[in-house]
Amino acid sequence: MADSTSTAAVRAFFRGWGSPETFRVAFEDHLAVECRWDQRPMLVTRSRAGALAFLRVSRVLLRLSHCDVEMRHVAADGATVSTERIDHLLRPDGTLIASLPVAGVLRLDDDGRIVEWREYFHVLGLLRQVAVNTCGAGVTPPHRRRSAPSALATTLRTRCSAGVPASMSSSQTGASRRARHDPAGTGDAARNHLGNGETPAGRGFREVPLREFEPRFPP
Repeated sequence: MADSTSTAAVRAFFRGWGSPETFRVAFEDHLAVECRWDQRPMLVTRSRAGALAFLRVSRVLLRLSHCDVEMRHVAADGATVSTERIDHLLRPDGTLIASLPVAGVLRLDDDGRIVEWREYFHVLGLLRQVAVNTCGAGVTPPHRRRSAPSALATTLRTRCSAGVPASMSSSQTGASRRARHDPAGTGDAARNHLGNGETPAGRGFREVPLREFEPRFPP
C-alpha cells in the first residue's frame, strides 16, 4: 500500500470523529471486523464490536458524544501509519471533557481498514481532567491543599470525640472494649462480633467473590 493511500485513510478515519452523527460511523467504516485496539493500561478490545461497545460505555459514563481531533503529525511506512494528535473529547452540547495528547500507531489491511491500533497517552492526566470537567467539584491545586493530619492528631481527635482519655494506650482501649463485650472472657464476642447472639449470616451478609466485580467488555 502506498504511503499516501494509507495516510489518507487514517486522516479520513479521524476526521469522522468530528461530529456526533459520524463519530460511531467512522469506527464502523474504518475498523476491520477483528481490529485490535490497544489502549493499555486502560483496556484492549479485540474486535470492531468491542470498540463500539467501548464507545457506548464512554457515552454513558462520560457523556462522550464526539471528538475534535487536532492532527499534529502523520507519517506512513506502507500500511503502518503513526500519528501525533490532541483529542478534544466533547459532550453533546460541545462542552469539553478532556484534551488529551495522543501518539497512535495504526496498521491497515489491503482494503484500507484498520486491523491493529495502538494508543499511547497519559492516563493520570486524562483522569484529572475528567474529574475537573465532569464532576464539577474540581481538584484543589497542590499549593492550596491542607497537609494531612498526623497519626497522633487523628488518634487524639478520635478518642476525645468518643470520650476516651487521650492518655489511654491502644492496648488499654482494646482491653476495655473486650471487657465490655465479653466480661466472662470466654471469647464468644470474638466469634460473634455483633455481641447480640446474631451471626453475620443471620443479618443477611454474604461473601461476594472478587471476580464479580471485574469489568466485562464484549470480546
